[in-house]
Amino acid sequence: MFVSTKNLIRILIVEDNQFLIDGLAIIINDEPDMKVVGKANTGSEGLNLALCENPDLVLLDIGLGDVCGIDIIPDLINKTDSKVLVMTGMPVFELYEEALLNGARGVMIKDNTADVLLHAIRKVMEGEIWLSDSIKQAISIENLV
Repeated sequence: MFVSTKNLIRILIVEDNQFLIDGLAIIINDEPDMKVVGKANTGSEGLNLALCENPDLVLLDIGLGDVCGIDIIPDLINKTDSKVLVMTGMPVFELYEEALLNGARGVMIKDNTADVLLHAIRKVMEGEIWLSDSIKQAISIENLV
């Protein structure tokens, strides 16, 4: 199936675990409608790449080595046209709410499957707020929008 490069979802991955970045890139680049346009290991590197590449979506880890990923969300959405999908392994619901209040369009728990990740990316790009099931049960999205 041919997909025009105009319709590709251009994704920047910002994650401090290189093994995870490489795996995510393989999964994403295998999709006909998605392409990884950048990979960053730190928040500052991710912000700089976002400013250069202006991706459609930034897949952002909360726990980065140099900063908390939540802290760069406002700059990502105010200085680029990017939507932000946060991914995390941290079971801290206050962080999820803070990410959404800072402008993230979704929060994904890292223990989900690749299919869930791809679904979340597409839903966020369609304009929806996307939350992992365990997060939906813990926070009320009505309070955040």
